[in-house]
Amino acid sequence: MYYYKSVAYRLRLALVLTLLLTSFSSLVGYGDRAVAQSDKPATVTSLPSVSSGPIIPKNPTPFTREEMLNAIPADLPTISAEEAAASSQGRIEPEGPLVTIPALLPNPDGARVIELKQPEPSRPLLDNQPYPFAYNRFDVSNINAYTDYPFSTVGKVFYNVGSLVYACSASVSGQHTLVTAGHCVYSHDPSRPGWLTDRWVFVPAYQSGVAPWGQWSPREFATTGEFLNNNWAYDVAIVILFDRVDGRSISSFTGSLGSEFNGDRSQYEVSLGYPEAAPFTGGRMMASYGWKADDDLSVSPARIGMGNDMTEGASGGPWVLRLGTSNLVNSVNSVKLAGKPLAMYGPYFGDSVMNLYSNHNGRGGVAITSYEAESWSNTLNGAARGGCSSCSGGQKVGWIGYGNSLQFNNVWVPSSGSYQLTIYYATGETRNASLSLNGGGPIPRTFSSTGGWEKVGSYVLIISLNAGNNTIRFYNDGGWTPDIDRIIVN
Repeated sequence: MYYYKSVAYRLRLALVLTLLLTSFSSLVGYGDRAVAQSDKPATVTSLPSVSSGPIIPKNPTPFTREEMLNAIPADLPTISAEEAAASSQGRIEPEGPLVTIPALLPNPDGARVIELKQPEPSRPLLDNQPYPFAYNRFDVSNINAYTDYPFSTVGKVFYNVGSLVYACSASVSGQHTLVTAGHCVYSHDPSRPGWLTDRWVFVPAYQSGVAPWGQWSPREFATTGEFLNNNWAYDVAIVILFDRVDGRSISSFTGSLGSEFNGDRSQYEVSLGYPEAAPFTGGRMMASYGWKADDDLSVSPARIGMGNDMTEGASGGPWVLRLGTSNLVNSVNSVKLAGKPLAMYGPYFGDSVMNLYSNHNGRGGVAITSYEAESWSNTLNGAARGGCSSCSGGQKVGWIGYGNSLQFNNVWVPSSGSYQLTIYYATGETRNASLSLNGGGPIPRTFSSTGGWEKVGSYVLIISLNAGNNTIRFYNDGGWTPDIDRIIVN
């Protein structure tokens, strides 16, 4: 289960070169030209415990093209049959309400935004399928440029262990934030335990030694306290990156994927990554897609599994829901199970992973939390869920008013104070609604027409919330309200 067995697979000494770092504002082409600059060292964080210190040099020496081409893929751990059979009590119920964080589009001078209309086959009759699981795979470069959004958000991680160069996969999942596997930032190998923070960089849209937006260095690492205690059900990590010297964040070039927490375990997934062990080479981004096919009950929460033949090097690559539309990450490539080489398993994104994101508010990480109106954790009193092609989760809630109401439950904030509430709604005419916060008096608001019942608009106001969980209720005793898609608390 330790992941440096691949040293035998491609062992070679790294080339150590001293390079003059050029300004990041001139980055185009090979990734050995420059690294995002800062005068602050990186820190490392785990939850619930915290560990921080000067880990990364101010300006880590960039990796050369040859070093990147010859990097050793970080091992993709295989869980033995004995480990997998040790328990069958893994939790499969959501840990809390459905929460989504929306994706971010790149700036106009960044990645080209493309629209993907990938057909999604019918959901299988059984959530857990017999092995081998059905899936398809394609080389992304055969269909799209890596610099096209959303593929532009996926890239390759390089880091040193001693004089050796290793590689993982990761994706941009916030304005300055990456999501990857926990074992791509922290090692449980007894021969080299601890944080993997030596000369660590991320190369978005990497392809065969070319780094179109250069190499980006980290200022903070974070993983769950459970993973630090060797619980691989929580094999997830967040990495906060330094901005460029001109203040631009990585997402302004690449865009960002969104995230989903406590969602349906059985969804149609697209797994992306850079597998390197045979039959792959590590230079190309691969995509495996199919329905979630298995629950690994040997850990809790149970891992989710899908058909996927990617190999070492793919660790940390994102699992994306509705690729090309909402672009939500709900897992990462984590482990293989013995006897199932054509399957990949990843951690379920529940409350613990959501807290990992939430604890980076105000530090360059995710600063918003989205709540879907149609979530079954909400209280619908006479209101009804309905389809909506332009809504974030494909649904909205309507028939609110004249005694009917929609109440968002468990709207969590870290401390009492003022917050920005963004209401995403749809209406073909001007309508009124009142809000009640934690059972308080009405806050009346008027919502202009969005141009149709399938077209989503937004309304922003400042509200006061209490530390912990809150309720937000929408109603109108004298008329109908607009249909509600979701709310975002920032």
